[in-house]
Amino acid sequence: HHVPQTRLLTLNLLRRLREKGYTHLAVEALVNDGSDPMPGGYPVRKTGIYTREPVFAELLREARRLGYTLLPYEPNDQGEQTQQQRETGQARAIAAVMAEDPQSKVLVHAGYAHIGETQEGLPDDARPMAMELAKMSGLPLLTIDQTSTRSYEAADIDTVGQRLAKQFAVNVPSVLLSRDSENAWSNKPGLYDVSVLLPPATGTSLRPDWLSLDEKRVAVAIDLAPCLGHLPCLAEARHAREGDDAIPADQFLMLAASEASTPLYLAPGKYRLRLD
Repeated sequence: HHVPQTRLLTLNLLRRLREKGYTHLAVEALVNDGSDPMPGGYPVRKTGIYTREPVFAELLREARRLGYTLLPYEPNDQGEQTQQQRETGQARAIAAVMAEDPQSKVLVHAGYAHIGETQEGLPDDARPMAMELAKMSGLPLLTIDQTSTRSYEAADIDTVGQRLAKQFAVNVPSVLLSRDSENAWSNKPGLYDVSVLLPPATGTSLRPDWLSLDEKRVAVAIDLAPCLGHLPCLAEARHAREGDDAIPADQFLMLAASEASTPLYLAPGKYRLRLD
C-alpha cells in the first residue's frame, strides 16, 4: 500500500509474463464499479486509491500498453462487510473471470496478507483471498511475498530482509534458491511460496535510485526556483499526450529551499511541468 518499491518487480515482469500468455492484471487498488478504470487510456484519480502514486500509475500504463485486461476485484459493496466477506468477494471476482475463460492467465497484484495460503494475518482469523481463490478455482497458485522480508526499510532497521540482501549483495529484486533442490526460499513457508528480497535503497533518501525503474527513466533537473516563495510546493510532470487529469509520471513535494536541486525521474518523451 505505502511502499512504491514493491511495484517495481511486478512492473518488470509484465512483458515477460505477457509473452508467456498472461492475459489479465488483477489489481486490488482499482475502483470496481463496472466501468473501465482507464477510459482515456491513462490512470486518473478515480481509477483507484493507491494507483494515484506515480509508480503504481506506470504499472497500469505498461499493462495497458502490453494488452493486458485490467481486472478490478475489490467487492463493490457500499455497506458494511466483514473481513471474510471482503476476502471471499475478492476471490469470487477473480474466479469468475477464470471460469468464463479457462485459457486466461491472471497476475494478481495484492496487498499484504490477502495473498496468504493459510489463515494468518487478517482480522477475525479470516481466510485470505488467495486461500479462497484456490478453493473456488481448483487451481494451484504461486504466491510471491515482497513485504515480510522488508529489505526496503531504512538502513538502520535490522530485518531478515536487510541481512539477506547484504549477505547476497542483492541489487535487483531477487529470489533465493536452494543449492540442493533449487526450490525457492520463503520467509513464511506454508503461507507464501516465495519471498522476494528487495535491494536497499541507494541514492538520496528523497529520490532513491530505484525510481529509474530499472534504468527506463533518468533523473532530470528541473527549475524549482519559482517554488522558493511558496513552500511547500508540489512539482508534477505529466505526459504531454495525456490530459490534465492524468496521474503524474513523477512528482516531488519540495518542503525546503535546500531541496531546489531535486530531480524528477522521467523516461524519454515530452512532458508538461506544473508547480503548485
